[in-house]
Amino acid sequence: MSSAYRHPRNWWKVSVELLKAYEKKFVKLMEAGHGPGPTWESVYILKEAIERVGSLDPDVVVREIKKTDQTGVMGRIKFDDANQAIFGMDPKEAAVACVFQRNQKGKRINVFPESIADAKVRLPEGLKAVK
Repeated sequence: MSSAYRHPRNWWKVSVELLKAYEKKFVKLMEAGHGPGPTWESVYILKEAIERVGSLDPDVVVREIKKTDQTGVMGRIKFDDANQAIFGMDPKEAAVACVFQRNQKGKRINVFPESIADAKVRLPEGLKAVK
C-alpha cells in the first residue's frame, strides 16, 4: 500500500483494507472521488442483509438493511427513517465524506473533517483567506 494512504492514527482499518485491495487489483492508487467507498459499503450491506433474512423480497431486505449499524470504510453506517445513510463529521458516529488536499510533496492528506484531519487546510501560495 502506498504511504499516501497511511493514516497516522491507523484506526480506520476497514478503509485501509479497501485501499490495499484496490491498489492490488488495479496496480495504481485510487484516484476516484466518492464512488469506491460508498459502492464497497453498499454491496456488502446488501449482501449481508440478504444472507441474514434468507430472502430477496425487497420489503424484507429493506427492513433488514435499516437495522444496519456497523463500522465500514466510511465510518459508522446507520440509516435514518427515510432509508438514507446518516452522514456526519465523526466516523465513530456516522458515515464521513473525507476531503483531501495535496501537500507540496504530492501526497494526499486528510484536512476535513477535524475528527480525521492530519493537517490544516493550506491555501496555495499567493492566495489569502477571505475571512
